[in-house]
Amino acid sequence: MKKSLKYQLHDFKTSLLVYLSIYLTVAIVIGAFFIWTGSKPESANLNGSNSMDFSSTIFTFIMGLAIFKEHFWMVAQNGISRKTFFKSCMYCMLIINFILAIATVVFTLFFTQMSGLDWSTMFGVLYSKFDQNIIITFIVHTIFIFSAYNLCFLSGYFVTILFYKASKIGKVIIAAGLPVLFFFILPLSYGFIPKFWNAVFNFLFHITGMESGNPLYGIITISVIAVVLGIGSYPLAKRVEI
Repeated sequence: MKKSLKYQLHDFKTSLLVYLSIYLTVAIVIGAFFIWTGSKPESANLNGSNSMDFSSTIFTFIMGLAIFKEHFWMVAQNGISRKTFFKSCMYCMLIINFILAIATVVFTLFFTQMSGLDWSTMFGVLYSKFDQNIIITFIVHTIFIFSAYNLCFLSGYFVTILFYKASKIGKVIIAAGLPVLFFFILPLSYGFIPKFWNAVFNFLFHITGMESGNPLYGIITISVIAVVLGIGSYPLAKRVEI
């Protein structure tokens, strides 16, 4: 497994370093601009939808999409079992997402202190009621972001395995059906069955702790969903043919 994991980490190393470098550079430039100009508008509020955690969720999702096909061919040609390959994918996910989670929290704090802007991650937006000392907040914040990144990675990993195993018709359904489902059918359905979706949203607010302001519920919920996706991906990955 070490050989497979080393190959995967090496393959993603450049992408990760470039991504972090670009983000840090942009953050420094923006922060330096506000310090140099002395312009710190009272209404400036950069929320989680345009901070590092949002872009990192996309990065981890794409990583989940990309890690299977090319890497699977490599390990298959080198006689590495599917079980070992799956384990190395999970370790690769945990290592990279842990680095990203730490970087997200540290960069966010750095940018906030440097620019004076209210730069919040999804954690700060969803759990604004969470009020603990700085050490506990840092730890819980990091674990929450780490869990969210794992969920995004495993979502991409699960989708790409389904796509890889699907027939030609199945590939079309997955490629065209998922965007239509999430960006058209589900939003449109709210207009027809608002009571149902309101009940769903209330349930989600409750089980994720957003209602009570307790992020531990959110961490548990996200982690459970991620584990389910991982468990669902494993038997599919074992039956994939080259």
